[in-house]
Amino acid sequence: MILRLVILFFSLFISISSVTFGKSGEDVTDEIVNSAHELLKVLSKEQLEEVKFSFDDDAQRRRWSNLPISMVPRKGIRMGDLNDVQKKAVMGVLSSTLSVRGLQQVEDNMYSEKLLRLKSGANHRHYSEDEYYFSILGEPSSTEPWMWQYGGHHLAMNATVAGAKVTMSPSFTGGNPVDFERDGKKVRQLAGDEDLSYKLVMSLNAEQRGKAVMLGKKRANVAFGPKAKDITPKKEGILASELDERQISVLLELIEERVGILNEVHSKVRMGEIIGELDQTYFVWFGDTERGCTSNYRIQGPSVIIEYFAQGKGNGGHMHTHAMYRDPSNDYGGMIGGE
Repeated sequence: MILRLVILFFSLFISISSVTFGKSGEDVTDEIVNSAHELLKVLSKEQLEEVKFSFDDDAQRRRWSNLPISMVPRKGIRMGDLNDVQKKAVMGVLSSTLSVRGLQQVEDNMYSEKLLRLKSGANHRHYSEDEYYFSILGEPSSTEPWMWQYGGHHLAMNATVAGAKVTMSPSFTGGNPVDFERDGKKVRQLAGDEDLSYKLVMSLNAEQRGKAVMLGKKRANVAFGPKAKDITPKKEGILASELDERQISVLLELIEERVGILNEVHSKVRMGEIIGELDQTYFVWFGDTERGCTSNYRIQGPSVIIEYFAQGKGNGGHMHTHAMYRDPSNDYGGMIGGE
């Protein structure tokens, strides 16, 4: 009964906010397509050859990673090789597709990479805001499926666009360092993911913890990363139906924190789909539950996999953080024409 009420509330919220926002999926797709065409206009002939791939180029599609380019080379146009107009055009494609939060996570990631290079020294030039690559698979279209990719160290944005539908599966954000100051403002990367997860795990009673928290295990390795051959969700942890109303609300906020890196119109549609599957969705926590500990969690349902993992300590928090989202039913846009 509690689960039904929470689902009804969030579904109503999504419906109302989508109407208030005033844009359709088609409207946003047109904006994404237009921004992609604007980028293509300002690239040279040589750059166009570098940026464009066939839509069915599976090797390029899967050429993403959280590792630096020295370990996993990328293809496409390199940000460090672009002029200011071209860089702005690349970010325009990202801006039209992502939410304000999603774009901010990209910018924070790139800035932290610059700080990492300064900290690591001259022998680590691959840690650089120049070492990010952008590519387009297929032809930008408002009706036919196509895809854009943007990524580098600790960052992989893969957006498949097909008419009114857009998926960001798979996507990966994070960075090192986590805490820094930029333009006079303090930044803590993935603060929402971290804070909401601790809020949820600390709200669990003893019986719920017994199911959700894997006390005997240290931080788990990434199970559904770029090299994963099987992305079938695991039934581990506690089911959302075993949480109370307040805990379910926090779980939905936590899911939205990751799903919501996509623009508001498309992410609201995605949240509606996930809400309809909450009775089959699990939350599991690995490691200690003390804030700042090296730990991670997963959220797994029929069409959602979210992994968060942090490592290292410094200044009362983590030194290194990562978050990943995948839709196993629609990875790389498979359900909307991506495969």
